[in-house]
Amino acid sequence: MSEDHRDHGDHPKITSISIKGFKSFECIRDLPLRPINILIGANGSGKSNFIEVFSLLQAERDNLVGEYVARSGGANRLLHFGSKVTRAMQVGVTC
Repeated sequence: MSEDHRDHGDHPKITSISIKGFKSFECIRDLPLRPINILIGANGSGKSNFIEVFSLLQAERDNLVGEYVARSGGANRLLHFGSKVTRAMQVGVTC
């Protein structure tokens, strides 16, 4: 991996993210991320849900997804419009 895609702790930098079926996000594809990102939007527009995706990614990294889902109130609360509408969620990152 090139030096440009690492942070000072030698962790890969996330350069884009895709989110499907997570909370208020039906589908976001390849959203570019920069070293500093500013989220602006009305109340209820998904700013907090976007930040929460990174908690989900951390839980995945730490092999604690089951605990994360339980703490969040169950899968039905995490899936876009619940399990009757969304069967699965996907989060992908590019470094």
